[in-house]
Amino acid sequence: MSIQPSEEVKIWKGFQKGDRKAFAQIYQAHFSALYNYGYRFCADESLAKEGVQELFVKLWNRKENLNIPASVRYYLIKSLRRTLLDMQKKQAKFCDLPENDHSLSEHSSEFLLIKERAIEEQNQFLEEAMDTLSKRQKEAIYLKFYENLSYEEVSSAMSLTVKSVYNLISKAVEVLRQNTPYVNLMLLVSIMP
Repeated sequence: MSIQPSEEVKIWKGFQKGDRKAFAQIYQAHFSALYNYGYRFCADESLAKEGVQELFVKLWNRKENLNIPASVRYYLIKSLRRTLLDMQKKQAKFCDLPENDHSLSEHSSEFLLIKERAIEEQNQFLEEAMDTLSKRQKEAIYLKFYENLSYEEVSSAMSLTVKSVYNLISKAVEVLRQNTPYVNLMLLVSIMP
């Protein structure tokens, strides 16, 4: 379920007034993206789910004091990041981003086999290259390219300057280029979700 931008403000205002249906709509529209981000952020399924749940409990408890965000998804991702960091501090866990995972489309068995082999090879190259990135570089790459956040949103979510985010992503891409054969990197980019 996705919420049209024109409806987002109306639904958010309803949620702020205690409308449980509006709250459920926000939850349903953003749970999947938040869980995926949380899992990539901390590599722990239960912590990711717990973080999303805790975030929504906090939202409900503070609903009357919240402003209307320019982008609900961006606001929720930034809030989830803070929630997960707080939870990690409490649990004293060190988290790292998991390796990339791609699902295959349904095609003929021959095409599926060829695509599966190509993806396995690309994932192998990417895994090796991603292992050379820092945790912050992995997080910035995920927010920018998987969640399609702007550089400004990534900088705010990660508590960095925009220039720092540009530098972080630029260095990460350079490391990936150096550690992944050019042809394979271009093929990888074409099959990424």
